[in-house]
Amino acid sequence: MYSYRRNPSIYLFFLIVVLPYISVVAQTKNEKEYRISKENFPEAALSQLENKLSSAKRIRYFKEYDNTQIGYEVKFKLKKVYHSVEFDSIGQLEDIETYIEEKDIPEPILQKVNNYLDEEFNTYRIIKIQRQYTLEITNAPETLFQHAFNKDKNIGENYEIVIAGRNQGDFENFELLFSPEGTLINKRKFTSIGYDHILY
Repeated sequence: MYSYRRNPSIYLFFLIVVLPYISVVAQTKNEKEYRISKENFPEAALSQLENKLSSAKRIRYFKEYDNTQIGYEVKFKLKKVYHSVEFDSIGQLEDIETYIEEKDIPEPILQKVNNYLDEEFNTYRIIKIQRQYTLEITNAPETLFQHAFNKDKNIGENYEIVIAGRNQGDFENFELLFSPEGTLINKRKFTSIGYDHILY
């Protein structure tokens, strides 16, 4: 058996070049999502949502299993825009996403995204696009809510795009995360995807 210890340069190549590539393209998202009652939503998450959803419509609460992680998500319509707010297993805010259309992405960024999709897939269709606001933007959850609910487009948000793509064989569902500059951050394939996750 060949040992990387006998050739440190190969091991270094693996760490620098191969491993980051694997982390971007080889992940599979085994997500299960089901609706729960507000009473079963984490109290810590509900306290952060207090007074923020008074004028929201179609409020729905979900519990998610993503590989080995558990999370919670609330989805709603506010100011004619669909939002989703995601929390970790103990109810701490992770990110806020707002539903947008292709025309809402700046043209240079959209062109880079479309170029990637054209190169990566023979055929694809976009299922949904979301603007993602993360705590990397600000460590203050209250400020993040303000950015997301006011549709602030000047704070370096990411773009999360769910597609059905095909090269050979059947279509497969992918979740693609792009940086504010249109660079691919992460690509994950769905082994299963819920009806609510696709549409809302």
